[in-house]
Amino acid sequence: MSNYISLSHWIDKSSPTYGDQGGFNRESISSIKKGRTANSEFWSFNNHIGTHIDFPKHFFDKGKSSSDYSMPFFVFNKVGIIFLDKIPRPNQIINFELIKNECNRIEKNIEVLILKTGFEKYRNENKYWSDNLSYHMDLGIKFREKFKNLKIFGFDSISLTSINNREMGKLAHLEFLQRKSSILILEDMKLSEINKGDFPEQIIISPLMIKNSDGSPVNCILKIK
Repeated sequence: MSNYISLSHWIDKSSPTYGDQGGFNRESISSIKKGRTANSEFWSFNNHIGTHIDFPKHFFDKGKSSSDYSMPFFVFNKVGIIFLDKIPRPNQIINFELIKNECNRIEKNIEVLILKTGFEKYRNENKYWSDNLSYHMDLGIKFREKFKNLKIFGFDSISLTSINNREMGKLAHLEFLQRKSSILILEDMKLSEINKGDFPEQIIISPLMIKNSDGSPVNCILKIK
C-alpha cells in the first residue's frame, strides 16, 4: 500500500526567508464579517519563500524560467533519498565527500535526489537563515558525473547559499543552474516525515503557474511504499 507525504512547508507570516528578506503578508480586501458577500485577500511574498524551486533564470538573465517547463516535467518516478548520520553544525560546508558513501548506494538513473540533513530542526530559530549550511559546487559537478538523468536536487535547509559564505553559494548555484544541463534546486523542503527504509515511488513538484518566474513556491508530494 502506498502513502503520500507532503514535502512542503505551509507559508505564513512566520516563514523564514534567505537573509530574512521579504516574508509573507496578507491583507483582507473583502470580508463577510464586514457585510461583503465573500471573503477575499491580497497576498504579497518573496518568490523564494517556503519550499521553493530555483530555475536557471535565478542566476542567468537568459536562463530558463518557469514558462520553459511543462507540467509533465515535474512528475518523476526515479527518486533517490540520502541521509546524513548527524545534523550538521550551523555554517557547515556540505560537499560531495560528506555524502559520497550515501550516493554510492543510490541507483544511477535517478531524476530527483533528496538530501535529508536534519537542519530543518532549526527552522523556527534565526540560525536557520542566519547560519545556514553552505553547499559546495563540487556537488553539482559530481552529481552530473554520477547521475546522468538528474533533473532536481532538494534538501531541508533554506538555501544552497549560506549568508556567511555567499561566494561559495554563488558558485554552487551557477554550477547547478548552468544553462546547458541545469539541475534545478529545491530548497527549504519538509523532510521530517521521511525515514530510512522508505521506498520512494514517485514525486510530484507543482510550482505556481506564474509566467517567466526565476523561482516559485511549490507543492511537493512524495509517494512511498
